[in-house]
Amino acid sequence: TSPECTPGETEVLATSVVAEGRDVWLVDLDRNTLMRFVSDGRAPTVSADGAMVAFSSERNTGILNIYARARGSDRIESLLETNENKLVSDWSADGRYLVYVNSNASTRQDIWMLPLFGDRTPIPLLRTPFNEVQPRLSPDGRRMAPRPSPRP
Repeated sequence: TSPECTPGETEVLATSVVAEGRDVWLVDLDRNTLMRFVSDGRAPTVSADGAMVAFSSERNTGILNIYARARGSDRIESLLETNENKLVSDWSADGRYLVYVNSNASTRQDIWMLPLFGDRTPIPLLRTPFNEVQPRLSPDGRRMAPRPSPRP
C-alpha cells in the first residue's frame, strides 16, 4: 500500500516490512521524526478529521482483520474480525464508512464497505470474477475508483 498523508499534510502514515512482520509508522514532516504507530499492521488509512487510524492486522487471529486506534491513545479497537482476509483501503470523508478489499476463495478479491455505526454489518460493493483492489473514494464520497486486474 502507498503512504498516506494525514489531514493538513504534516504527517505521513507508512508501512514497513521487516523480518518480524509489518509495522505502521507515523512520520512527522515538520519535525523530521519517526514514531511506530502500531506493530503488526498494514494498509493504514486516516479518518478525515485525523483523529483515528484504521489498519489491517493479523493480530490475535492469523487472518487480516480490521482494527483502529485513536491518535493519542494506545488502545486498539477491533472493527471487524471474520475468517477471510481484509485489507483496509479508504475511509469515507464523513467518517461513517471504511472501504476494504475482502479475499474470498470463490470470488477472490472484492470491494466491501464497513459501516462504523449500528450493528456494523459489512456491505458488498463490487463482487465479480475479477480481482478488485485498491479502491479509493472521491472526496465527496459519491464515486469510487477500483483498480481491477484479471484473474491469473
